[in-house]
Amino acid sequence: MQHRTTLIGLCKIRWNERNDSVLQFKTSIREIVNALIDISNWEDSISSTKLNILVSAICNCDLMFSIVALSSALSITSLISKLLQGRSEDVSTASKYINDIIYTLEKHRQGCEESFKDIFKEYEIILNDLNIEIK
Repeated sequence: MQHRTTLIGLCKIRWNERNDSVLQFKTSIREIVNALIDISNWEDSISSTKLNILVSAICNCDLMFSIVALSSALSITSLISKLLQGRSEDVSTASKYINDIIYTLEKHRQGCEESFKDIFKEYEIILNDLNIEIK
């Protein structure tokens, strides 16, 4: 079943939209790569070459790990980012939200091995789905 979606662009101002675009890219990576591979098989040699280069760049272990790790970090700040952009929030409430983020990040640092295992497990699944060797 094919289903079309437009990717969300990165927003330089709104942090929560950046989170949404990174998450959408991560969850759509299989479809993106498959579509690029299909298009790279077209007869237009210039487009085919460019898309093969793009597929190689996307299917890079470092990039994939960065996307998964960034997604994990942004998931911690996503809800609070949305709340802080509301007009009804005051400094006291914002301070509480920020302290909650700091507390959560400290817990992740204290349990960094477990946090890393979770990130790496998700990374492995994506690489396996795309038939990319882990390096």
